[in-house]
Amino acid sequence: YAVLSPLESFAALFAAAIKDVGHPGVDSSYLIKTKSVLAIRYSNRSVLEQHALAMAFQLALADKFDVFAPLSAKSFAAFHELVVELVIGTDMHKHVEVMSRFKIAFGLGREGGSEALPQHGQAPLQGSQLLEGIQSNAKLRTIVLQLIVKMADVSYPSRPWAKANSWAHRYSREAFQQGKQERAHGLAVSPFMDGMASSVAKAHVSMIRIVALPMFQAWCELFPIDECLGHMQHCLQHWSSASTDEMEHAHETALAAMDAFDRTFFASDGGSPVVTNGGGMQKSTLAPNQPNYIESVISGLLDVLDDDELCEEDEDNEATPVASGADADIAVALDAHGGEE
Repeated sequence: YAVLSPLESFAALFAAAIKDVGHPGVDSSYLIKTKSVLAIRYSNRSVLEQHALAMAFQLALADKFDVFAPLSAKSFAAFHELVVELVIGTDMHKHVEVMSRFKIAFGLGREGGSEALPQHGQAPLQGSQLLEGIQSNAKLRTIVLQLIVKMADVSYPSRPWAKANSWAHRYSREAFQQGKQERAHGLAVSPFMDGMASSVAKAHVSMIRIVALPMFQAWCELFPIDECLGHMQHCLQHWSSASTDEMEHAHETALAAMDAFDRTFFASDGGSPVVTNGGGMQKSTLAPNQPNYIESVISGLLDVLDDDELCEEDEDNEATPVASGADADIAVALDAHGGEE
């Protein structure tokens, strides 16, 4: 946070918290192939990301919450623009673009300089010099924040094995459900969504090798996080060596644990709105057993933004909030609430 403005810190936390709001449990490609309302609405471009942004800002701007009341019109416009860039940057169709921009900006894996580093292949800046270079260049800060939010989005294999494995099987359960829906629509089943236990390991090995590991390695060239890389290598080794029988048993065990957790955390009555296969809205069968949780979390965020000690004045004497540490609770609340007021 030392090189970011308070508004940038808040934008990064907000973007990470809301990037999957209203997620229907299928990917954008499925929505496009089925000509869903959402795909048509957003012209097949970053469908889920644009949907999350629209739902999240609609919720946050509602009169009962008005999360951004402390921001001036100028500050809100800058905040909104940055959040949009960060969330759209998580679209996997933009992965190569975002990674290339980061590597070029910091001269990684190529000769020559960059906006922040010396020219003609000189040694990269490190430590305080690197931070000063980023701090003095708003474009570089946006590039850095884009990668941070992307890393957070696919960070499950960078966690200790128990947590990484749990999240991996949750992803596979969702992917297999999409595969069933694709079959029902007479569509070709997407890779790793065929319901086969062997696809669990294959999917996560591919995710690590193609997406997560190269991204974390690029980041670590500037800001080492060896512990995360170690966890990722452990996950890669485990999933690469697991037999089909081992994966089938592990997946069945994980599904049973997930179902037990969901029954405890969710109630059977009511329901949060979710997007149907056709893009319409319906009530889900699962709803948080704490109906007022969303109100309490957002009220806490408002308390943070109203705290004079956590605000600072900009050049126009307009209050700019420092990012709160409640991003995890906000994410849980928004996902559970499904984007309604």
